[in-house]
Amino acid sequence: MRACYLQGRACCCAGVLLFVSSFVSGCHSGGHRGVTVSLTIPVVPYLRSQFAGAGKAKPVADFPTLEVFDRTGQAAYQSHNAGRNAELLRSLPQAMNGLKTLPGRATLSEVVETFSGVAEKDRKALLDHSRPTVLSLSLEDCHACTLQEETLGPEMEKSLAADGFNLVVIRLSRPK
Repeated sequence: MRACYLQGRACCCAGVLLFVSSFVSGCHSGGHRGVTVSLTIPVVPYLRSQFAGAGKAKPVADFPTLEVFDRTGQAAYQSHNAGRNAELLRSLPQAMNGLKTLPGRATLSEVVETFSGVAEKDRKALLDHSRPTVLSLSLEDCHACTLQEETLGPEMEKSLAADGFNLVVIRLSRPK
């Protein structure tokens, strides 16, 4: 399945605005359960923040994106391939044993700081615990994102939290 991408303001996937409002929901349970943070944010400000230093080069953003960070906050997996991402999600937590740190990638702390919609208590919970973290980034009305989003449904979210994973789900909404 081909990834969706945005180049400047043009999109390869036509879309309609499905998510109108932004929301943040944190699921905090006692014990070893992970924290879940879900956000819907507008794509244009997100892209501006991501490509602020790109200069004259035309920035390209691929979707979906799945990133997995180990217990130390180091990136251990990053891909835009929806099929591979869905396969990895289904194989967690066992797949963590086969993942190695990706040199030169942003840390969990650096990534979380780029999302201004994360409430301070959620930001603190994500960064203060030694838990692996899954970050899913998808674009509204992106056909390639559907497989990743369906795999990462409510049951998978509960399962990951029960296994001690933090989960950050970011859905980017298109301009009206």
